Amino acid sequence: MVEDQAHNLVRRGFESLSRTELKTTIMDEQKKKELIATAVGAASMAWSEVPTGVFDSAKANEICEELYNDLFESESGAMAD
Repeated sequence: MVEDQAHNLVRRGFESLSRTELKTTIMDEQKKKELIATAVGAASMAWSEVPTGVFDSAKANEICEELYNDLFESESGAMAD
């Protein structure tokens, strides 16, 4: 059940893109960050028993920013060459 919910969250993130956006290879920075955050958030909830406690949104944002930079830092550097 939780896996289905996580999958649905990720799918909704991609469904929010129009067909035109999906066909293009360049997405704006904000959309890329939103998709990464949605996927990371969904994956963090993919447990058979959902964890309890206080969610550290600052740490979650840091993880998403690091992933974004790892994925797209070389892309922007290659474009500048």
